[in-house]
Amino acid sequence: MKPRKTVRQFLKEKFGEQVLKIPVNAGFSCPNKENGNFGCIFCDNVSFSPVALNTENIVKQFCEKREKMKHKFNLFMPYLQPNTNTYAPTEKLREIYEPLIIQEGVVGLAVGTRPDAVSDDTINYLSSINSRTYLSLELGLQSAKNKTLKLINRGHTAECFAETVKKLDEKNIETVAHVMLGLAQETKKDMINTAKFISDLPIKGVKIHQLMIIKNTPLEKLFIEKKISVFSIEEYCEILAEFLENLRQDIVIHRLMADSTAKNGLVAPLWSEKKQDSMSFIKNYLKLM
Repeated sequence: MKPRKTVRQFLKEKFGEQVLKIPVNAGFSCPNKENGNFGCIFCDNVSFSPVALNTENIVKQFCEKREKMKHKFNLFMPYLQPNTNTYAPTEKLREIYEPLIIQEGVVGLAVGTRPDAVSDDTINYLSSINSRTYLSLELGLQSAKNKTLKLINRGHTAECFAETVKKLDEKNIETVAHVMLGLAQETKKDMINTAKFISDLPIKGVKIHQLMIIKNTPLEKLFIEKKISVFSIEEYCEILAEFLENLRQDIVIHRLMADSTAKNGLVAPLWSEKKQDSMSFIKNYLKLM
């Protein structure tokens, strides 16, 4: 397998030294969780994000972590992680984004969001941010198959994702796609088609996650009823390798697996809890391909 550029390598090349991304919680909601809707059937922000329960001022969150890491890093990037971080009027986004990008050592901003929560007004504001600092917009896709998106209650289509990516690209705004391998009823062909779908869009990076079952989610119920299963690490490596082989070579790899813990609700696969060991296994597998 041809070597792929990681986000660490990409940022080091861009800024001349390593950059530390610092997750922060801006207190946003999610349009897919309103009106009594659970949201995506796999979702639990507390399990997925270390800052999901942090309610402190967002600048304080960032600065406290930066001060702890100053002995190792000079450059930093706030990462708005939990929920949908463009789901607010532009005025509200300004209140949150602007104080972050002027902090000492900050070289850019990473924003996690959804393709159906990025309005034209938001894109214009993001373009302004992009003209002043590095900006990376992370958009959840999960799958390019609309039947799958409906099944997991994603709340948008693959076409919506593509349209948003193209609008952002017109403003030279970098996008990173989040995808999940092992979703219910998806075949290997479906997952490879997602890689090809991404490759046909002006996407600059990708975060790849394995399906994880989290306690008290609708997905857990399906798992208990044996209507879905999860990958062993060997199975995950096999499909991951094929996914990468079908992914455009210049797309930067931001993540190869997700992780959580039983303490935070992880039910399966349990290898997700042993991040260091699992990443070593994955990297060694990919080197042999």
